[in-house]
This record gives sequence, structure tokens and C-alpha cells, in this order.
Amino acid sequence: MRNVYIYCEGATEEAFVNNLLQDYFIATEVCVSPIVCRTSTKRGKKFTGGVSSFESFKSELTRVCKEHARESVTMMFDYYALPEDFPGQELVEKDVYKKVKHIERQIEQAIGMRNFRAYLSVHEFEALLFSSPDSFSLAEKSMVPLIKKIKDDFSNPEFINNSAKTAPSKRIYACYPRYSKTRDGIIIAKDIGIQRMLAECKHFKEWIEWILDSGRRG
Repeated sequence: MRNVYIYCEGATEEAFVNNLLQDYFIATEVCVSPIVCRTSTKRGKKFTGGVSSFESFKSELTRVCKEHARESVTMMFDYYALPEDFPGQELVEKDVYKKVKHIERQIEQAIGMRNFRAYLSVHEFEALLFSSPDSFSLAEKSMVPLIKKIKDDFSNPEFINNSAKTAPSKRIYACYPRYSKTRDGIIIAKDIGIQRMLAECKHFKEWIEWILDSGRRG
């Protein structure tokens, strides 16, 4: 069994790893384990989830890579609302895949650890949920036609765009204000399944394939 550690932006990504990715990879003899980003420590208490700056991100992630120097480390952060001081964002590029891959490579260079591979969800975790609009019925049946209409406007879920009003999660909230990322999001994701997400989301598929290959190589 080979270990791959996934440095997660927050509780949603952690739940996604624990509830979906672990089961998906177990048959391949790859063990994926989440490590949630630590934002601060006050009076001995650790606060996790979210990232305020690249320097704090770099410091903790570098430590994680060194602690697991003989194993693979990756990350699961949203491209949407990424702090402005993350490297690579100066690139002017209409193709979101090229833009995100450029940022990922710049992050890897800044971290400078051979066992690390960057991954940014395009545009955020909720894009994966648009892989199967019917699965939204588990949260609220009236959402299904609304989610289908949104998906039909794009050639694939990862193209659902990136702003305070149009990012995937913002569109879901507009359809269903009671939406919970860690409750509804994971329930919907489990109903969809990893295979359907792989078929719909190119960048996500490339990341999953890297985890599989890295875990096999050890």
C-alpha cells in the first residue's frame, strides 16, 4: 500500500477525500490521506480551513512535504478566489486549463519539493457536482432543472465560470440557499461517483491519474 497525502483547503475537500477518494483508490493499493490547511494558532488552539496568503500556504505545505519526503504530496484547493499573491496569476490567458496549469507549475516551482504536485479545482469543488444534475434531487428536487440548464450552457462542468456571482457554488446557492458544502455537497458527490466526474471533468481526471501513478511508483 502506497501513501499519497492531499493538503486540503478546508472541511469540504477533507470530506471529499475521506468519503469518495479513499474508497476509489483502495482497490488500487493507493491510500490517500487528507491534511487540512492550518490558518492560525491562537492560545495553543489550531484553526484550520482556507488560506489567507501564499507565504503561510508555502510554509506549511513545505513542512508537510518534508515530513513525508518518501511519499507523494498533492493539494486540493479552489482556483476560484485564490489569494492574489499566489504565483502565476499574472498570465493573461483565455483558456482556463492553460491558465490553471501555469499557476500549478509556478506553485510547484515555489515549493521546490520533488514529491509535490499542485492541483487546483477548476473553478472550484462544486464544479464536479454539475457532472450529474439529477443527483441534486437528493438535496432538493426542484433544483434539478435549474442545474441542468446551467450545465447545458457550458461544454463541461469545469468551464462554469469564476466570479462572486457565477462560480459553481454561487450558482448552487442561488438555486438552493440552504445548500451545505460539507453535507449536501458530499451526499451529491457520492451519488454521482468518481467515474462520472472523470468522464466530465478533464483537469480533475488528469489529477486522479497522477495520484494513481504516483501511488503505484511510491
